Amino acid sequence: MTSCLDAFPFLQNIDWENNRNQIASVGAGILFFGAFWLIIDTSVKYSPEGHFSNAYFILTAMGMIAMFMMNSVSISVVTGQAMDEGILGTKGARLWMMFSFVLAFSTLVASLWVMFANYVFKEGDNTNWPGLALFFHNLLLLFAALLYKFGRNEELWG
Repeated sequence: MTSCLDAFPFLQNIDWENNRNQIASVGAGILFFGAFWLIIDTSVKYSPEGHFSNAYFILTAMGMIAMFMMNSVSISVVTGQAMDEGILGTKGARLWMMFSFVLAFSTLVASLWVMFANYVFKEGDNTNWPGLALFFHNLLLLFAALLYKFGRNEELWG
């Protein structure tokens, strides 16, 4: 059975295991950049026309806080395998991670709500793109946070 990478010969020469941290960091950075490029472009284009409110940047701020919270705790502390558990220990790290995931998913749900309430189900001649851009922005932020958190190998650090 052949692998999916056989179709791309330039990908076969990459040492995936030794470059895992670099690949995950670059991939998360590209997703992060794409998310902000999308929301800034939408804000610049649709704010003067009144189709995009700057209040929607609150969802961006909450998504960023969730991303920083998610990546501030080591996986070894969450699983209880760390030598130094910090101030709150394993239970505190698990609560911190749970709160960061709740915050990240709630921003995604809130952006979905804004998309449908203010753009999709709105009567009249208006565009749906600002709502879609807000949703995809928060989705890309969530994927970037997850890729940066779980794509890296933390065993190389300690």
